[in-house]
Amino acid sequence: MTTPIIESTTALKAENISVRFGGVKALSNVSLTLEPGKVYGMIGPNGSGKTTLLNVLSGLVPPNEGRIRIAGEFPGTSTPEAFFHGGISRTFQLIRLVEQLTVWENVAAGVDHAVAPKALSGTTAPTHADQVDGAIDRLGLRQYATMKVGLLPYGLRRRVEIARAIARVPHVLLLDEPMAGMNNDERRDVAQSVKSVVSKGMAMLVVEHDVPLLVGLCDELIVLNFGEVIARGAPNETAALDVVRTAYLGDGHGGAA
Repeated sequence: MTTPIIESTTALKAENISVRFGGVKALSNVSLTLEPGKVYGMIGPNGSGKTTLLNVLSGLVPPNEGRIRIAGEFPGTSTPEAFFHGGISRTFQLIRLVEQLTVWENVAAGVDHAVAPKALSGTTAPTHADQVDGAIDRLGLRQYATMKVGLLPYGLRRRVEIARAIARVPHVLLLDEPMAGMNNDERRDVAQSVKSVVSKGMAMLVVEHDVPLLVGLCDELIVLNFGEVIARGAPNETAALDVVRTAYLGDGHGGAA
């Protein structure tokens, strides 16, 4: 599996991102720099703006202010397609797989969008088999490659989704609560799988509510509250800051998810 070549020293740079939904300020002057080869964790209370930020970084929500560079380049437009072709891959809180297709076909759809509709119609579609096989192997899915996704347990379907996201070898991988809805064994298994896919040429940003698990997974922890970055740094030290504890224990008000 090839590694993306990044000319810039950063995989992604977001500068002064602000988003408003009507009169609600979802994000306010958020700046992030993600370096290749690192895992970044993001935490924050419900309504702090975590998912909104992932939507901005993947082109789903255009910011009212600010700009984003991917591997040193500005996307041509603020659309999911432009960000996808620029090198952004992501997963969502709710699994989005085609359950009647095999694991291999679902992962292949991450490289070639024509795979899924052609597979459903009974025809074949060209794809980059080496990238698909590499992603399947890295997520430990080889023995399930020919099984239909709908037959797999929840934890394995999450791994399929992550494999699909990395199959195209992105510059940046965004994971939105990849361990949600899992038991402890499944959470540890997926966390290990997530850690294993980070390459020297890829940066990963993980949003997760399980703070202890995320602290053990990431190289740097970012904390959002009311749409602003209130802390950032080494995971253990950042999670223990008074301002972070207050954000989680306070009664909270306003904001967006």
